[in-house]
Amino acid sequence: MMVETRKHIAYPMMYLLLKLALPVAIATVERSSMNFVKNQMCNRDIFDSIENENILQRFQNMTSRRGQL
Repeated sequence: MMVETRKHIAYPMMYLLLKLALPVAIATVERSSMNFVKNQMCNRDIFDSIENENILQRFQNMTSRRGQL
């Protein structure tokens, strides 16, 4: 956009900053996204291996930790 509007000539340092920083920002976002996807896949595999009935029983057997006011 800066090149199309020829502002890269008026603001050479800003153009250089954007040119250098943009690939780093994109790589960081991609890395964060991949970590999120991999974690979700791992968690899904773990929970898929546990029967829903076992989870329900576990929560139903838990005692309440709240005190009466």
